[in-house]
Amino acid sequence: MSFVNTNNIGTHYNHMQSEALEQPQVYYFGGNPYTDPAYTDVGYFHIEDSEYSTFVYHPIIPGNYPVLYFFGGFAGFVPSEMYTTVFKRIASLGVITIGFDILDPFPTYVKYFLQEHSFLKQNLNDRIANYAPNVLAIYTNNTAFSCHSGGCDIIAKIFDQDPDIGQVILLMDPVGYVIDHHMTTTTPTFITGSGIGDQFPLPCAPPGQSFKRFYNEWNCPKISYNATGYGHCAFADDVVYYVCKYTVCKEGPQSHEELDRYRSWASGVMVAMLGASLQGPASGCPGNPKQYVFDTSTMPINVSHFKVDFGCKDILRHTCLV
Repeated sequence: MSFVNTNNIGTHYNHMQSEALEQPQVYYFGGNPYTDPAYTDVGYFHIEDSEYSTFVYHPIIPGNYPVLYFFGGFAGFVPSEMYTTVFKRIASLGVITIGFDILDPFPTYVKYFLQEHSFLKQNLNDRIANYAPNVLAIYTNNTAFSCHSGGCDIIAKIFDQDPDIGQVILLMDPVGYVIDHHMTTTTPTFITGSGIGDQFPLPCAPPGQSFKRFYNEWNCPKISYNATGYGHCAFADDVVYYVCKYTVCKEGPQSHEELDRYRSWASGVMVAMLGASLQGPASGCPGNPKQYVFDTSTMPINVSHFKVDFGCKDILRHTCLV
């Protein structure tokens, strides 16, 4: 896989042909998301003229793709550029991945995000077309929301205000100080924890505020795992991981190979959950994506705290999760 800063390449392509987009066939990765080669090379560009400083990682191969929004840690103040390893892998498996850099006081997050969401739905495909002709973001029924650490408080607030704004939620080692009630959204939700992220003396995912709290407060349908032996910052790029490890967080004694394996798992399970949640049985569920969600033996790391609550199973009748 190659990675291209598409701020600097490409020519504009007029893709606005509504007749061709009435019933788009959306691409979903059909292989093993943990170990198979990338489906596509990846480009990225920066949007500066919207509510947030926004970074877009996109496939190069023409096609219709789902959209993943991502909010970084520390309530969104950790820049999205600190998660490029995971973003590149997700985009290489056929997901347009959008990271936000947030510099606003917390109470304004939801207001500004909704404005940003509206801006992107109207303008994102035109921006992508400047760099990757015929690569289209398909928002309708194909939008996922993801986060790391304190960025997950933002998603809780967004779904409090609009429980149906997205079709799948991916909470990566969430930390919550704002979530103080049971969530009502019935959007399929995937929640991961870090095996030692809540351990003292300096837990970056403190007990009572970590992924277990999100699992308890979130509505069904939901799935949870804990990444055994890994710390809270392993999800981020090396620069964040090592700052955490040597200053504030308890991190595992991972080698580069082990960190790569963890990030392959994290990005892979996000793609698997996204594909299993957003595709329907009519698609044939190519590659049986749910096996990479439920069968932990397919995963490249050890996981614990595997829980599933499909008490509202009727919500899942149009997915590949059942």
